[in-house]
Amino acid sequence: GDLTASSGEKISGNILIGKYDSSNTTATITKNGTQIPITIINGIFEGPTVLVLSGIHGSEYTPIMATQRLAKDLNPSTLRGALILIHIANLPAYLGRTVYTSPIDGKNLNRVFPGNPDGTLSEQIANFLVQNAYPLADYVLDMHSGDANEQLGPSYTAYYGKAGSTEVIEASKAMAIAFGLDLVVEFQWKLLRDNKLNAIWAGSAAVVRDIPSIDVELAP
Repeated sequence: GDLTASSGEKISGNILIGKYDSSNTTATITKNGTQIPITIINGIFEGPTVLVLSGIHGSEYTPIMATQRLAKDLNPSTLRGALILIHIANLPAYLGRTVYTSPIDGKNLNRVFPGNPDGTLSEQIANFLVQNAYPLADYVLDMHSGDANEQLGPSYTAYYGKAGSTEVIEASKAMAIAFGLDLVVEFQWKLLRDNKLNAIWAGSAAVVRDIPSIDVELAP
């Protein structure tokens, strides 16, 4: 069902995607359905809402662990604004221990945005994020790390330097710098605001919708 957190609240739960049998308490995915574990932390002070995506690729464990720690450690009584933590966006790939793609439909979730509500399971996950999570966000962080077959290094942040409006590009660049890593990369893909169907990556789908966004690639 829906998750909501009032001011000063922290709440966690699962959002059901696709044709998921909620009466089956022993399974977390089926051929046609899955869950997305989410935590919402709503601070007592006014401020922006930040959406943090982890587990877009199910075998990239560092950001998954990071959001779990954030959910545990952050106190809404000290938080300005709100934080929406998508702990594992791609639960089928996480449980299947697959690299890049979902074992359910063979698709790379980070190549099927903005998704399709009537499409494959990966496309339905992307559609949920774009249609339900992105509209709540003032900023989006798409968190990645070395996949199971990769030894990533060095860590870096990245922003889309030629996608979205000038204001969104500048805000995204400021986010990438503020994150604090030594290396900042400017992606060169050109995407206009009316080119939403070609924004197939999670971060690009945000910036063409006027939401500043960065990608974070964390070395283990």
